[in-house]
Amino acid sequence: GMWVFVLALCLVGWGEVAQFVRGQVIGVKPQLYIEAARAVGARAGQILMRHVLPNLLPSLLVLAVLEMGGVLMLLAELGFLNIFLGGGFKVELIGDVIAHFSDVPEWGALLANIRAWWRSYPWMAWYPGVAFFLAIVAFNVCGEGLRRLLMESRINISRLFNKYTVVALGVAVLGLVWTLRATAPLGVYRTQAKLFDAGRALEDIRVLASPEFKGRETGTPGADLAAEYIAGRMEEIGLFPAGANETYIQTFPSPRCHLTESPRREILEGQGSVAEALAYRQDFVERAGPFLTYGEGEGAVVGLVTGPDPGTPGDYGIGNLGLYDKVILVREAEIERISTSNVAGVLIVSDDPRTLQRKYLFVQEHWRRKPVPTVVITPEVAERLLAAVGSSLDEMDILRASLQPGEVALTDPGMPVRLATIAEENLSDEYYNVIGFIPGTGAAMGAGRGMGLDNQVIMLSAYYDGLGVGPDGTLYPGANDNGSGVAAMLEMARVLKDAPYPPKRTVVFVAWAGGERSESLSVSNVMSAKLGFRSLTMEAVIELSGVGAGDGKAVTLGQGSSFRLVQLFQKAASRLGISTTTRGRGPHYDMAAAPGFGERSALTAYVHWDGSDRTAHTPEDTAEAIDPQKLEQVGQTTLLALTVLSREVEY
Repeated sequence: GMWVFVLALCLVGWGEVAQFVRGQVIGVKPQLYIEAARAVGARAGQILMRHVLPNLLPSLLVLAVLEMGGVLMLLAELGFLNIFLGGGFKVELIGDVIAHFSDVPEWGALLANIRAWWRSYPWMAWYPGVAFFLAIVAFNVCGEGLRRLLMESRINISRLFNKYTVVALGVAVLGLVWTLRATAPLGVYRTQAKLFDAGRALEDIRVLASPEFKGRETGTPGADLAAEYIAGRMEEIGLFPAGANETYIQTFPSPRCHLTESPRREILEGQGSVAEALAYRQDFVERAGPFLTYGEGEGAVVGLVTGPDPGTPGDYGIGNLGLYDKVILVREAEIERISTSNVAGVLIVSDDPRTLQRKYLFVQEHWRRKPVPTVVITPEVAERLLAAVGSSLDEMDILRASLQPGEVALTDPGMPVRLATIAEENLSDEYYNVIGFIPGTGAAMGAGRGMGLDNQVIMLSAYYDGLGVGPDGTLYPGANDNGSGVAAMLEMARVLKDAPYPPKRTVVFVAWAGGERSESLSVSNVMSAKLGFRSLTMEAVIELSGVGAGDGKAVTLGQGSSFRLVQLFQKAASRLGISTTTRGRGPHYDMAAAPGFGERSALTAYVHWDGSDRTAHTPEDTAEAIDPQKLEQVGQTTLLALTVLSREVEY
């Protein structure tokens, strides 16, 4: 950000300014008027303020102008070294060629893009280079002209600065700042943001989290009922339908896997009979990963440890160890390093007791492979299994520490176990996106016909699907994750529909399905639902999730948020006296999500309440756990930012 550069330049640039001032003071010190001031008893501070500083003002003013050229030169050098203002993202174009897209239009960012291409495309550096050159020359010429003017005209600048002019200037500056803040868009629309009613949103959360909707898992009647309820609320608010066939609903087939019975994990005796059946969600729980982690498997337990990551492609050669009839036992930190396609089953040891209470849904499998039943177990269960072969988790840790990068080691085969996680894919499953919109009123604001602000779209979205009901009958209400996001979106739609400041850009409201299956919003799919929407320009996308509860103290702007929108949200929150952070935890913190279909070039903001992952994916995520104050703070901040986005050309 800009303040980082300002602080850094001050830290490294003060030395030469101090040296210049010191030289000027040494030159003034032997002057007769300084000796006269001392003779009449003036103190050192009085001499500096009344006699030395006024004589330094002309030189300091000239130096300040000349330093601007030096700062621009430094920014150009830093840009060539790939350091520039603002955020943005990187895109790998061809091979190792990486392009940097900055959210701040800055010459240094343009230079950063040509750093690796200057031999092949040297002309790409001309445009920012010429701009830097002309600006630096202009500041230097201005500084020299100012110096000559002050020397030749004998203008006494010190007379312009006295206690009266300083006070008057301070009052004028404060008045100007107050006027600008009061008349700026954020100040004007602040009253509209205050219309967000957390009580209304809380009523929608209570409905969506009620047992009637059975957790809203995609592919179940509960999710269908939730989509119908949201569509009814959009119609009640007065939104225009943007789904298929002039309805609010967009339907598309999405077969997904569902658990059909409680998973089983059994310790076997020598003849294959069951010696002990472990308790579901007390001793173990299923693992829903990016691959087929369900099915049935049986084999002797083998502890597996790996050395440090070698940094080269490969899976530690797990497929060559002959483990196709073994169930491997590994630490949670190591499971992402290895391939489990050639084993009978996987036991993952987790030190977090809350893991056994969290539920995750099976995700879409893009590459078909052999199902491998995978479960998470407690350290106590792992110790019992390893004790059968005279080993333990501590001994596995010691063995791991002795391995070299890329090496793997196994314990002796131990007790046989049987894993059964039965899941079926329902080919008739469908996803329902619920879409409504408010048409923009800015048709006359544009460069020409058909180019008005009403042809630009601001999308406000939230996934409404949940985790459903567990095979043991446990209900996962999903009040904060993500009934709160949907409810906040509906309340913002209500305010904007009858607001004193209606949107000039078209605002599309989307409650979409698939968020709890680690999927992402497909803007392309949503904009293809209504005829003519694909011709509109997507300006910005705001995604809400986990906005009503959390153990943090601030609104979180999640990873991947565009820098321009982050700045807008921070300014909006500041106007409302609300704290923000870019390092908080959303409900799906540290969870990877598959990209949505189609590209997304629009600015994006991911909005949560910090710490909303605490109750996510647990039965504790109830409507009673929602904090109305946190819901209101996120709602007002987002509504203020949304109002600015929907009305202002520059933001």
